[in-house]
Amino acid sequence: MAEVGVDISGEQPKLVDASLHEPLDLVITVCDSARETCPVFPRPVETLHICYPDPAEAGGTDDEILAVFRKV
Repeated sequence: MAEVGVDISGEQPKLVDASLHEPLDLVITVCDSARETCPVFPRPVETLHICYPDPAEAGGTDDEILAVFRKV
């Protein structure tokens, strides 16, 4: 993200469970495992799935792996 000028250094991943009771308008999943394990929310919420390959599963040289992360 820093390569494109977005500073996320102060951010941390958050568990979905912490947001289950918040009034959400939309839940977006970005990988198949997230869609399959997405919890059931206590109130109706629109969901959208956008499938991206998991860059952590990329193989090859360091440059090839970095290219996959950049693409995703």
